[in-house]
Amino acid sequence: MYNNHDYLNRLYHQHRHQELVGRAERKRLISQLRAGRPAAIRFYQPALAALGHWLVLSGTYLQKKSGALAEQPGVVQPSARGL
Repeated sequence: MYNNHDYLNRLYHQHRHQELVGRAERKRLISQLRAGRPAAIRFYQPALAALGHWLVLSGTYLQKKSGALAEQPGVVQPSARGL
């Protein structure tokens, strides 16, 4: 069964990430305007953003597949041998 906390955590992370990206973009544009340079959008910025998004999704998938996300911090899992 899908844990609702994981879903909410992922939504919060995505929202926070978009907020930080927007804030960084605004700061970059403001600094360019103050320097008197025209705002330039580099061709590689969207590609790097897409690559970063893909890396986050694939890392989350690999953690979920390996069971790393299922482990709760502070909870001791009993071993298979009963030790």
